[in-house]
Amino acid sequence: MAVIEGFSAVENENAKILILGSMPSVKSLDEFQYYAHPQNAFWFIMSELFNFDLESDYVTKLSLIKNNSIALWDVVQQCSRQGSLDTHIKNEQANDLESFIQQHKELSKIIFNGQKAFQLFKKHIGLEVFACGSLEHEVLASSSPAMASLTKTEKLELWRNALII
Repeated sequence: MAVIEGFSAVENENAKILILGSMPSVKSLDEFQYYAHPQNAFWFIMSELFNFDLESDYVTKLSLIKNNSIALWDVVQQCSRQGSLDTHIKNEQANDLESFIQQHKELSKIIFNGQKAFQLFKKHIGLEVFACGSLEHEVLASSSPAMASLTKTEKLELWRNALII
């Protein structure tokens, strides 16, 4: 099983919300883009919440979410995984999220894109970063097509409630 590497954070210094996934899918890694799988609801949700064209190019999409004080990253920096399923993540190494949180003074909330991202965060980082009370967190239904028990519209409503700052 090959070792795969994740992406750098999409960020700006004024980010108020950090959205954390687990590890990019095979399609995302192939395309060098977060949430590149056409059935992933992430960009649909962002386009609905921040009123941009879903067909916008990737650079424009990233710029629009950064302009809305959102940062993107993954808990896992590298791992072994066959396919795209989170359940197949093995031998993972986490990104330096503690430093990221310390460097982003405006950060008020972390949204976990699915349970696996939250579980990996607890395992590698711990929940102590939330102990001071100034940083909230919320675990949302994954935007991944593997989370098929909810429609894109149902996911949109969950995310809409979480992204209200």
